[in-house]
Amino acid sequence: MHHFILCLREQLKETKVKVVELYPPAVQTELHDEKHQPDIKNGGQIGMPLDQFIEEAYNGLAAGKEQVPVGTSKQSFDTWEAERQKQFHGMVEAISRRNGRNAEGAQVKQH
Repeated sequence: MHHFILCLREQLKETKVKVVELYPPAVQTELHDEKHQPDIKNGGQIGMPLDQFIEEAYNGLAAGKEQVPVGTSKQSFDTWEAERQKQFHGMVEAISRRNGRNAEGAQVKQH
């Protein structure tokens, strides 16, 4: 899903559409309770508390961020996501040049 969102954001960058991505960790909800996953003991203790998740996610969204890592997902986001997106944008630029366009999508003269 993440790469689809990167591509969608790239395709819509010249429009008024803003693509927002939330990076959620495991959250303490009924998803992990005995009713839904009887093989997991104490499933309700998995992840961060729901109220903490909601507050952190809301703060990121209210700040207008396009990418909102929450809880434990911040660590992976902060350590390798910047490099992965740098490589993604390098690929976009290379494809654009190959197609005779600059990084902003404008047609460039080819010799």
